[in-house]
Amino acid sequence: MGYAIGVFFSGTVLYGLGFNYEGTAGNWLTLILRSVTASMEMFVSESELIEVQEAYKEDIIYMLLFAITHFLAICVSAAFIIHLLSTRLKSYIYMRLPWSKKKELFVFFDLSQESLTLAKDIHRKRKSKDYQIIFVKTPMEESHLERFSFSHILSFADNRNETIEQLTEIGAFLTYSRKSVSIGINENEWNETVGLNTLHRYILRIANDEKFNTHFFCLSPNEENNINTAVALSKRYSNDKKYSVYCRANHDRLTESFANLNLKFIDSASLAVMELKKKVEYQPVSFVKPDTKLGVATKPFRSMIIGFGETGFEVFRFLYEFSSFVGKESKENPFLCDIIDSKAKQRENSLYLHCPGLEDKANKDEMHTILFHDGTIESQRNVVKELISNVDYIVVCTDNEKENLSIGIALLNLAYKYRSNSEKLAIFIGINDNREYKKAQEIAKFYNECGKKDKEGNLYEFTLVPFGSKKQLFTYKNIIDEDVLNKAKEFYFEYQKTSNLLGTDKEYDCEANMDDEWDLRRKVKKQNVAKGLWNKNELTQKEAQDMANAWHIQTKLHLVGACSYCKDTDYICIEKKRRERLFGCIDFVMQNLLTRIKEARDRKEDFKKSHEFILAKIAEYEREHNVPNGEYSTLFENLARCEHMRWDASNRLLGYRTFENATSNDKHYLQKTHACMVPYEELLSNEELRDTIKYDYNTIYVSMKSVN
Repeated sequence: MGYAIGVFFSGTVLYGLGFNYEGTAGNWLTLILRSVTASMEMFVSESELIEVQEAYKEDIIYMLLFAITHFLAICVSAAFIIHLLSTRLKSYIYMRLPWSKKKELFVFFDLSQESLTLAKDIHRKRKSKDYQIIFVKTPMEESHLERFSFSHILSFADNRNETIEQLTEIGAFLTYSRKSVSIGINENEWNETVGLNTLHRYILRIANDEKFNTHFFCLSPNEENNINTAVALSKRYSNDKKYSVYCRANHDRLTESFANLNLKFIDSASLAVMELKKKVEYQPVSFVKPDTKLGVATKPFRSMIIGFGETGFEVFRFLYEFSSFVGKESKENPFLCDIIDSKAKQRENSLYLHCPGLEDKANKDEMHTILFHDGTIESQRNVVKELISNVDYIVVCTDNEKENLSIGIALLNLAYKYRSNSEKLAIFIGINDNREYKKAQEIAKFYNECGKKDKEGNLYEFTLVPFGSKKQLFTYKNIIDEDVLNKAKEFYFEYQKTSNLLGTDKEYDCEANMDDEWDLRRKVKKQNVAKGLWNKNELTQKEAQDMANAWHIQTKLHLVGACSYCKDTDYICIEKKRRERLFGCIDFVMQNLLTRIKEARDRKEDFKKSHEFILAKIAEYEREHNVPNGEYSTLFENLARCEHMRWDASNRLLGYRTFENATSNDKHYLQKTHACMVPYEELLSNEELRDTIKYDYNTIYVSMKSVN
């Protein structure tokens, strides 16, 4: 950079001397502007020597200095361009070398911030160095074939130099494609038309290794291009576990139809909300003052969502499902949610169109209220002022990230004015950009540290929390390790050990592992083409439940006082002891139930009294372990109710409705109806449906087993 500045000033001086005649002479502003412009043009091999006065053109020393300066300017530009192109040249050479092999490839089909963030995290987290990161620059980005000009140089310097430096730091390769990879691509197009012959050969050369794996990523902001590229790659490498394709796109009907074993869709909004699910202090259970002896919520859960776009909808899904608790007098705890959006009516219609079960429940149960308000917090100031005094949970996630931060601060200031200091309030601010997120973190830190007490020492339970930055979301753990999926697989694997014995004659396979069990279910559901959509809907519903159950473990434990985010050592010991006592009870019950069901099968007896048996065994455990009569019976019954409510809420969010006039445990995965989607009391009054409550207890059992 210092050389470039020195050459620039030398050129400016030389041109200043040469231009100082006729109309320019005596006009310093004109002279400076002309000299600076001409000096900058030297870096793109442009010369204004023709404009220099004749006397200087005939001066040997002047012309020597001019030639040297011009030559140095070209050298600086050439060095800069070579630096930018060196990564591509080095990549081309290395991918052609026969001994250049890696066992795992990470191939990114864009140079977006999401891709660079994930690539850098892969580089940090991978312990083994036997991998290679490759970036493919596509025509969908700024064209690399456009006319070379001074403005292009500036664009390169401003937009690409930092990227090239980042690629160099992580040892990534860089190549280009002549056209975008798209649906319908064949072998010849991949090799020739698209212009990825070198990459294709590189993959084929190392694909024979048993431990070889390739991960393709399509994470650009252009969703349509992502889907086209990802589907083409998925078809090109279909049914081969060595190849995985990750596509950034919204979760909708289109992506559901394309998803398969080697094509995974990454929804930024879902990932952002996952950050809230991970911490029990950010879950609704931390805002309803649970009675841990009874396992019930003692206050309604009230939330407000500002902006109901993709992230807003995912936030709503999370809050609706995770706020399903038993309330006072064994009734369902109220769910109250106010949504402010500039397209409120359209958003409301869209929600109920795709999730009619939500509207059905809202019409039948006045305890569940979902209110849409059209406009902004300013136009709905009266609503906001009323809500701020008693709302528990606020999420600000409009499309304008800078505005989100401003809205969050404004709401926090309103809370200080109109809210009791003892009432807990959390305000979550959606920030996707990494730089804006850092700024939001600093501001949140200031308010969270300096706004806790007033001059009288009163403690304020108000918290400002930014969430959803790319650096948080696009990580090795989230995308490659698939942390959520692995937790779901683990839960399903443990659940199957018991549920197979509870409901079928199938014996548990001791040789299986969690990946085998998960893949087997997927394989079975994909075998019958005629029932393809039925099976796909059923699989989606069951996998969604497994994922929710995995996240809900901490919710259940916190609800019964067996887990919290308190860091006090003594309190943690108390939690552990309670968890062990409760697990001892549920383990005793489930083992006895399994034995009783096996005996019934051996005698070919139709055993439909599992719920009554469970309650009797809990009472027996209370007597044997000196537990006050009915304490554990009430607690576990409330946990089972809570699990049924959560299951029901999850299904409604997937678009399911109640199977009307069902004669047994009926379900229809095309019409999306299920007989068990009724209040818990209706399950108890129906002999066929009452027997399904044992699966709620099994979920409780697996949840507690996983932490003991």
